[in-house]
Amino acid sequence: MDVEGRAVASGSPITQAATANRTAGEVMQAACGLAGIAQATTVSGQKLAVAVEGLFRIRKKQEAISGGDPIYWDENGNPYGETAGEGCATKVRSDGDFRLGVCLEDADATDKEALVLLNESAVPDDPAVLTDNTGGTASASVLVDPGGTYNSATMRNVIATLGSAVNQIRHRLH
Repeated sequence: MDVEGRAVASGSPITQAATANRTAGEVMQAACGLAGIAQATTVSGQKLAVAVEGLFRIRKKQEAISGGDPIYWDENGNPYGETAGEGCATKVRSDGDFRLGVCLEDADATDKEALVLLNESAVPDDPAVLTDNTGGTASASVLVDPGGTYNSATMRNVIATLGSAVNQIRHRLH
């Protein structure tokens, strides 16, 4: 298998038991639910270091991606110029098996890789804003990235269901 993700800058990895044989550079979903990159080649059941933060070049499908776009991992996607069905990054949410992060720079359809900040989201210039809808004055608002998936939020005893992935509500990148 070709390397799926190459580190540009990464933080401290987490350690978990490998749930399958893994190859260094393989994109995976860590046991905690975050997107990750295997840091070494190992067999199932052995300890595995997994990068869950940092900047990575991830192979992608043949599509143009803009900086700031949310990026997903398609386990059996077709990476541009490589073996079909081996998995790749995509901006198409419905094709993705899990969220990777945010693309940091534009990538043309014929680029083989996208520059991805793992497990992060860009706050859009015009975010959706949730406010108290009980008729009173809202005491707080919550910024929401309309391209992501979310958990529940409670505001003044009003519950808004936003999805299931805790790691998708993020602050503006600095």
